[in-house]
Amino acid sequence: MEIPKAFDNMDFEYISKGSVSGKIKEKEEDFIVNEIDSKGRVIDENYIPEESLGKFTLFVLRKRNYGTDMAIKRIAKYIHTTYKRFGYAGMKDRKAVTTQLISVFGIDKARIEGIKAQDMELLNPRTSDKGLTLGNLKGNRFSLRIADRQGDAKDIEKQLNGYFPNYFGEQRFGNIRQCNHKIGYSILKGDYEQAVMTYLTDYSGEGDSMIVNARKELGETKDFKKAYSNFPRYRVHEMLMLNHLKDNPNDFINAIRTLPKFTMIMFVHALQSFIFNLEVSERIKQGALEPEENEYNYKIDEFGFANEEEKGNGKTAINLIGHNSELTEREKGILNSLGIEKEEFRNRSMPEMTCKGDKRALLAPYVDFEEKEDWLSFKLGSGCYATSLLREFLKN
Repeated sequence: MEIPKAFDNMDFEYISKGSVSGKIKEKEEDFIVNEIDSKGRVIDENYIPEESLGKFTLFVLRKRNYGTDMAIKRIAKYIHTTYKRFGYAGMKDRKAVTTQLISVFGIDKARIEGIKAQDMELLNPRTSDKGLTLGNLKGNRFSLRIADRQGDAKDIEKQLNGYFPNYFGEQRFGNIRQCNHKIGYSILKGDYEQAVMTYLTDYSGEGDSMIVNARKELGETKDFKKAYSNFPRYRVHEMLMLNHLKDNPNDFINAIRTLPKFTMIMFVHALQSFIFNLEVSERIKQGALEPEENEYNYKIDEFGFANEEEKGNGKTAINLIGHNSELTEREKGILNSLGIEKEEFRNRSMPEMTCKGDKRALLAPYVDFEEKEDWLSFKLGSGCYATSLLREFLKN
């Protein structure tokens, strides 16, 4: 099955004119992220979780150079438990200094108290009757440095006037290879072999010659046993798939199922995200930013963020398309151009990949924007990407 060429285009429209030049994320300390809890409080090293009787422990995790999942795996190993006991409200970048709330089930707070490791601190543990799940947050506060900056951000910020295109950021599609949405397309179409082989053999953007060579050779030979020996062990998800395929070379569905559930569903979510980005870009180009048929203006909550589940005085909420979505004519045209039918988001052979659909702000609000020397800071609601606001300033 051929993947449409449209999936290679990640050049989405801007809503503002002009740009600020400079570099971001030269080092981890240049990108600082603090989670905002469900009551609107910024989580930092002084944040004290609310305490209650229960079997969970809540604590503040401050880290650098770790993704959330890898940090949790390291903590689990340190306290001799499984990472499945942990919960969190949102994933945080690896190349950043981030502070967020974490929960763990069945571990006394005394075992967390005072734990410090390289690039990681566990702070202020408290007993709780509830653990955390994805989405248990209001948003994030971002502070970032633009090195070698040229130009004034004030004119662009004036043009944006508190709203920016709510694109899904590049990390949604894979920070290096940018192919998650292509894998999602193959899964949607029921071509699980192509999905697996894309995941294992696509080497675009890879900088490590060892993994490039291993991916190339597997693509040419389809020898899963040899690939299991050739792939670097630190590519944990690839190793999970290959360990299954070396003994079951035609069982591609269950090879996908060896991955963590969050990773699996991310492929189809990336496809939804790409379709959403296409629609946002098209509507910006056409100036079609007001609600169309089956659409409404979302509500602005008490913190200034978008609440797409309720109607209000905000901007337009559009579909994040799934099988339950009531499509506009525009969306029908976009799906048709990609050879997709919305009913295909109901996956009968892999029900865990089914996506019902949701609503998402076309233009999302940002609040508390500040510019000071080389630094910009602002707050975004849950699910919004700092890189999508930044691209309006940097235009890259």
